[in-house]
Amino acid sequence: MTVCIQRYQIRLQHLLQEVIILSKMLFPKMAVSNIRKNKKLYVPYIITAIFTVMMFFMNISIVKNKNVAAMRGGQNVVVLLQVALVVSFIFSAVFLFYTNSFLMKRRTKEIGLYNILGMEKKHISLMMLFENVIITIISLIAGIVFGIIFSRLMFLVLMKLIKADSVPAFVISTNAVVVTIIYFISIFAVIFIYNFVKVQMSKPIELLHSDEIGEKEPKTKLIMTILGLLCLGGGYYFALTVSSILKAVQYFFVAALFVVIGTYLLFTAGSIALLKLLRKNKRFYYKTGHFTAVSGMLYRMKQNAIGLANICVLSTIVLIAVASTVSLYAGMQDSLNTAYPSEQNIVIYGTDASVLDETKNRIYDCIDAHNAAIKKDYSYKAISIQGLLNTDNTFYTDKDSMSRYDESMLGVCQIMTVEDFNKLYDDSYVIDDKASAILVTKEKLDSKDSITINNSDNVSEYKLIDVLTDDEKYFSGAVTSVVKAYMLIVKDMDEMNHIRNLVYGNSDKRSASISYNIYVNTNLSEQDSRQLSKDIEAESSPEAYVMCDNRYDIAEELTQMYGGLLFLGCYIGILFLMATVLIIYYKQISEGYEDRRRFEIMMKVGMSREEVKRTIKSQILMVFFVPIAVAAIHVIVSFRIIKMIMVILSLGSNMVLFVWCTIFTVIVFCIIYALVYALTAKEYYNIVQG
Repeated sequence: MTVCIQRYQIRLQHLLQEVIILSKMLFPKMAVSNIRKNKKLYVPYIITAIFTVMMFFMNISIVKNKNVAAMRGGQNVVVLLQVALVVSFIFSAVFLFYTNSFLMKRRTKEIGLYNILGMEKKHISLMMLFENVIITIISLIAGIVFGIIFSRLMFLVLMKLIKADSVPAFVISTNAVVVTIIYFISIFAVIFIYNFVKVQMSKPIELLHSDEIGEKEPKTKLIMTILGLLCLGGGYYFALTVSSILKAVQYFFVAALFVVIGTYLLFTAGSIALLKLLRKNKRFYYKTGHFTAVSGMLYRMKQNAIGLANICVLSTIVLIAVASTVSLYAGMQDSLNTAYPSEQNIVIYGTDASVLDETKNRIYDCIDAHNAAIKKDYSYKAISIQGLLNTDNTFYTDKDSMSRYDESMLGVCQIMTVEDFNKLYDDSYVIDDKASAILVTKEKLDSKDSITINNSDNVSEYKLIDVLTDDEKYFSGAVTSVVKAYMLIVKDMDEMNHIRNLVYGNSDKRSASISYNIYVNTNLSEQDSRQLSKDIEAESSPEAYVMCDNRYDIAEELTQMYGGLLFLGCYIGILFLMATVLIIYYKQISEGYEDRRRFEIMMKVGMSREEVKRTIKSQILMVFFVPIAVAAIHVIVSFRIIKMIMVILSLGSNMVLFVWCTIFTVIVFCIIYALVYALTAKEYYNIVQG
């Protein structure tokens, strides 16, 4: 008995060894064979995985490059790249999961067949593990290799965009390689676990006949359709009716969220309602091409809806991100000229006018000491008060009064003397009375008789002798504000000080000071000009604080910020464009296989090959161009709110450029979209007619 047991154990050990050897040889071969047989599905998936790894690696390589952070203004660039890295981090996981779902859907019958032929689920899972390992290894090796090759190019492009004085050394970060490997192995491991659980929980017969199960006609979901219309309408309402830049910033993401939710609901439920309405239209529906296209889409809309909504949302993000960042970068010089028209933009803060004048004289002595010839200069004194102007022309400056009104009414009023105003804008206004003033505003006023400044019932009323509204002349450059902007022109410095005391009392805060604004252009070189700015700021004293913005410094900061934003916009645009293309491709491939049997039946019942082709074309056109059309509508509606946000980034003076950049981006995107349509439609025809 003992001998028999020993023999059985020896045989079992030999059998296990054979199984292990077989598994080592068979399952890897099966995995490679499956990838080859399903190359139409796997090749795009592997290419996408390689591209995703490459983009992630290139981004993290630059973020981890210490030389970038060490360069002047490099910290700002790194922050923008970290935003791109977060987007790439989330995108990589979500998108690889999404594309994996297409693969699994197409392979359910094949997996069911393996199970029916005798392979246990654990063996199928083992085979899938080898497939996953092969794809992971190919994606990581190729992605990192291409990442190393193109990282240098991407780095040079970034340096070119931010116009770096010198290109720092580019070093391949070992840390970046390790992080990339760990992250993507984790993603592919979770994908395998998901596929493993799905196989273990499925039944062989269900898998084998999964593609033969017809889609039930989806019911018209009236509540979801109405909810979708309300969400989309609400998002559009926020975008079209926003009244101030502050509101635009607050409501942008709310409006975007409503539009995204509305888009998904309307594609899911609204599309079914629309198709059923088309079916009721007998003139339209009973045409050969329309009949098959509409009925086919209606029965499969459950699966189509999410894919179409994804394409629409991704297309909208690509268009807005690229158009906005391109226009900011292209309009950078205009923004600089408008906001900082002079080489030296000097502000002296103080409360004593005589001290301000003395400080100004020292600054001009400093300019002379640099042997600088002044080409042009101008200056003016002003104070700024924050508050809100209500309908009866009372400008409230205390917090209690302001809290009773909508914050969209908030504004900044700059007070200056008529003498300085005339010099600044080449005018010849006269104010003889201390109780009279001139108001400059872009806002519509119910009354133009007088204006009252009110600070906790301490009031000062002025009769308005004129109200000026010339946007081009008075509201350009630094005067442009994210809140409502006003200028109140008074008789002299005594009256300006009276308003300052009324609003700020004895406050010694810088915001309560008189600002002496001086703008100077010289003949100095860039290096000497930068040094002059530092020396001017050194003229500060306890009674007068001096701040000097050098045009060259500001230009460098703007270039770094806008160059980084353009890089970020293009990076996100490329990622999401790739996602859009692949979703379209897999959608067409999946539908091609599903439609093959249907069109075979149509030809058997009498439809000609040409009629089948026309039907296919009608269906593809409807599916393809509805998402891009809706995305274009989203962009048009969002234009107003985005335009307001662009003012914060100093593009308020060149909206024409933004319009043209948006139009150009839409045209280029549509061309790419049409090319994708042509390629995937051809593949679809081949599958259906195969």
